[in-house]
Formats: sequence, structure tokens, C-alpha cells
Amino acid sequence: MIPRTSREPVHFSNARGERLSGVLHQPADTQPRACVLFAACFTCGKDIPVAQRLGNALAAAGFAMLRFDLAGLGDSEGDFAAGSFSAQVDDLLHAAAWLEGRGLPPQILVGHSIGGGAVLSAAPRLSTVRAVATLAAPSGLDHLVGLLRAAAEQGDESGLSLTIGGRRFAFSPAFLADLEAQPPFTTDVGALHLPLLVMHAPGDETVPYAHGLTLFEAADEPRGFVSLDGADHLLRRQADVDYVATLIAGWASRYVEARSGARAHRRPVVGDSEVMVRSRAGRRFAQDIYTRDHHWIADEPIALEGDNLGPAPYPLLLSALGACTAMTLEGYAQRKGWPLTAVTVRLEHGVEAEQGGQVLAIARRIEVEGPLDAAQRARLLEIANRCPVHRSLSNAPIRIRTDLTAGGGGDENEEG
Repeated sequence: MIPRTSREPVHFSNARGERLSGVLHQPADTQPRACVLFAACFTCGKDIPVAQRLGNALAAAGFAMLRFDLAGLGDSEGDFAAGSFSAQVDDLLHAAAWLEGRGLPPQILVGHSIGGGAVLSAAPRLSTVRAVATLAAPSGLDHLVGLLRAAAEQGDESGLSLTIGGRRFAFSPAFLADLEAQPPFTTDVGALHLPLLVMHAPGDETVPYAHGLTLFEAADEPRGFVSLDGADHLLRRQADVDYVATLIAGWASRYVEARSGARAHRRPVVGDSEVMVRSRAGRRFAQDIYTRDHHWIADEPIALEGDNLGPAPYPLLLSALGACTAMTLEGYAQRKGWPLTAVTVRLEHGVEAEQGGQVLAIARRIEVEGPLDAAQRARLLEIANRCPVHRSLSNAPIRIRTDLTAGGGGDENEEG
């Protein structure tokens, strides 16, 4: 019997606030063995046949897989021509952060064509990744840079464009400059220190076979190379996709299970009333935040030299007040039987002068929906000012007792 699988449309934001669109494949009847993050080929969207078929095949093999449109492609917001390869790698990092927030930290990265270069660049910055696979990936961007330079010489800066694989796309001089600044992907491979599987077709007419061999030769052990005899660059035959999915599933299972236990994602043990914050290796500001049942990420925006993988500390503080306000109002209205249908809370913070210095000032705007009368609305405003977080922030000074200890890594649990 063929295992049942599911596909879920998903959305998340990148560092520029653009809404990116994706599809999450999962096995329908079991927990995923591990999660795969897929990066598509240059100018390709999430719905290219190889991405769809690979997601279905990996889900049938017990893996989750996320495929998504880069900014400006497919259903995602943004302008592809105004982007860069660096921005595409950053989109990949935000996709990984979104998966972590869903409890599906990506343990395997798979990149097709230039997407292979993107996963090689991103892997060292993702602490959950256990193995990387490339499919028809180039060993560098020299060939693409050459094509873009030739196109730039024939056009003007207001209308640069190039046709690749039957698709025409516009690009900017800044896009070309960013590509020119990228090191060869063999440099990323040399610094990978993770298992690498290179798959390439001898008959690939878009990215020659020699590129795959070059990537393989640059890699440290453990490494693998598979020649996809008879396949083309886009893996148009279902049989080729099935073969690749079988290879990835079998190969990746060895490293996922050997490194962290079957289907395991290691997380700390956290008490019922405790919140734990742990700095993320390889990031300047990013922090993993855990409660007993949940995990999310805090970070600083790009403008403050962060990676923008999550909200900054003050927005997190405001979100606590906003969530508590809405929950308190909805609970109160429900107990009273009032027709409150929705609550929206918008918050901003700043500082205000006060005798002797400055104080934190929070502006809170509450929108209530439903056929409420004036008296009910007035009462809800009173109740908003009594929500527990509001009272904690506005009453007597908060006492914070701090101890500093030498870290020992902490206890951890394994979870699927």
C-alpha cells in the first residue's frame, strides 16, 4: 500500500518583510522521520515538477519537505530583479527558522542547480542541519556571471534581461555585482564539515557533469557521488525523481539517526513555569527560546546587524502585553455573554521624560469587533487595564534577581 501524504500551503516572511509562499509535504499518518528543506534552481519556483515530485516521494518515504518560492518568484512577494544571490540564501535561512518554529527543524538540505550552491552557503549557519545533498549543482557561478555580463553589454542598465532554460528574467547591475562577489561553491564545500551527497547526470546540458565531480572532489568524508545516468537537468522523468528520493531517504537516514537519534531534535528540559533562552551558535544576536511545550526565536533586525530570524526583545515584550490584553477581553466577554467577535491590539514603545529621567512608554490601541453598546465598550477598556501583564508592568517596581553560573550544556531531551 502506498503511504498517504499531505501537502499544506504555508507562508512566512523574509528579512525584508516580504511574504514568501511555500508548500510543506508530510507523511499523513506518522510523524516525519526528519525534515528536508529544498532550494530550487535559478529562477525556478516551488511548483517546478521536480520539486513537487520530490516532495511527494520524500513524504511517502516518511520525511517532511518544504519547497518555497524565493522573493519575486511564483506566489511570493518581492522583485526578483531587485534581489541577489545573498538575499536568496537569506530567504533560505528564514525558511529554516520558520520550520523550527513549526517544530520541524531542517536536518537535511537539498538544493537543485544553483539552489545547490545556496544550501552549501546556508548549511554552516544552520545548527540543526545534519547532511546536505546537491542535485545538478554547479561548482561556482562563473558560467552564470559570464552570461549576465554578456547580456549587460548588449543592454542598458534600465532593461537588463537574460533567457535561461526558456525563461526570461530581468536583473540589475547590483544583482550581477553580488554574483561576482560570491566565492566558488567548492569553498563552501571545503568548510562544510557535514556529510555531502552529490548527484549529477552525465548528460546534463545545462550544468556539465564536471561540475558535480569538482564538488565531490572538494568535499571531506563522509561524501557520496551518484551518477544519474539517463536523467536531464530538470529531472523531467518521474522514474529519475523516484530514484533521487530513494537515494536521499536512505542516505540521509544514516546520518540523522547516527548523529541525533532516530527523528531526534535535541532540546533542553524546561520546567512548567520556566522560560529558557539559549544563544544560537554562529549568530551574532539570535536566541532560541524554549518553554516546556514551545520553541521560538528572538533576534535583531538586519539594520542592527542581526539576522532578523525572529522578533527583537522589545517587540516580544509588547506581544506579551498585547496577547494578554486580547485574551483577557475575550475571556471576560465570553463569561458575560457579550457579542465580542474579535480583538486586535496594536502596540508601540518609546520613552517619555519624567522627573529624574526617562521611563518606558507603551502606546496600546485596542480594536473590538461585534455589536457592542457604549457601556460594554467602556467596561472592556477598564478590563484591558486589568490584564495580568498590564498590571505587572504598571504596578510597583519589578524585582529581577540574577545569578551567573558556569554553563555545562544543560539537560536535553530528544524529540521527533
